[in-house]
Amino acid sequence: MVQQLQLRPNLNRFGLLIGAFFFWLSALFCSVSAADLLPIPEVAYVTDTAHLLTAEQKRSLEAKLAGFEEKYGSQIAVIIVPSTNGEPIEDYAHRVGDNWKLGRKDVGDGLLLIVAVNDHRIRIDVMRALEGAIPDVAASRIITDVMAPNFRQNNYYQGISQALDKVFTLIEDAKLPAPQKKRSEANILYDPAEALWDEPWVAVLFIGFVITMMLRELMGRKSAPLAGLAVGGLAAFIMQSLFAGIVIALIVVVIAMCIPTAVLEAGARRTAKMYGTDRRYRGKRGGGDDGFGGFGGFGGGGFGGGGFGGGMGGGAGSGGGGDAAGGGASGGW
Repeated sequence: MVQQLQLRPNLNRFGLLIGAFFFWLSALFCSVSAADLLPIPEVAYVTDTAHLLTAEQKRSLEAKLAGFEEKYGSQIAVIIVPSTNGEPIEDYAHRVGDNWKLGRKDVGDGLLLIVAVNDHRIRIDVMRALEGAIPDVAASRIITDVMAPNFRQNNYYQGISQALDKVFTLIEDAKLPAPQKKRSEANILYDPAEALWDEPWVAVLFIGFVITMMLRELMGRKSAPLAGLAVGGLAAFIMQSLFAGIVIALIVVVIAMCIPTAVLEAGARRTAKMYGTDRRYRGKRGGGDDGFGGFGGFGGGGFGGGGFGGGMGGGAGSGGGGDAAGGGASGGW
């Protein structure tokens, strides 16, 4: 009994040190990487932050992409940036692809074409469902045979437009499922009913409940600082914001110290039901402070960096179906 009493303070101190280390590591990572990462833009058919295209050229490409999607269903977007700020264009494309989820939900037929002007880099990022229609070698040839020669002559609009024509032909030849119904342009790309597990704060909220309950069960109310450090560090890492991590850490400390475990368990259960995760919790019955009996698992939808599931400018929005872990090709000019 005496040994257990002596061991508990040591475990508490060790746990606090571990939590503080991970919080510091997450904060350091966020402060270094988030400052340099290019923000993910709102979903649009054409995003031109480099001001490379004229207004008429941009409208022409938007109409071209919207018309193709309405006829064939596949969702294609073009992003033109001055630079990716040192981030490999492939990584930037994957971040945007994970966030936008281009492609029909039941097909996943999306494609992202990115041009980093000052870096002289091009990326065609093919969502997984289009890999058969547009293999890596075909994407590479579009860059080297169509885009690069035009770009060397400063014919950027022509290079992008002709590349899209090649992509359209490959997708048409693939004989993908036809769109089930003809949709209006305002409705084409974004479904606001998408699962909210794509929102980073929802994941932090759920995991925060779970971590707080587990630590409360193991260490009692003294676990509040450790819970705050753990959840705050996780929040800073996921949301790429040190300020958000600190605020959430303070909130978790207050919650862990003041709110009974039964209330926390009810909150976690309610969160799971609200966002359709179908997770199951088992409350430990008995006197005193209700314990956390276990949880069925945490999977849910994916979440990436930057902002999540934004609205669609330029008359477009995400269909929520594309898997950015597909293929594609990169090149320069």
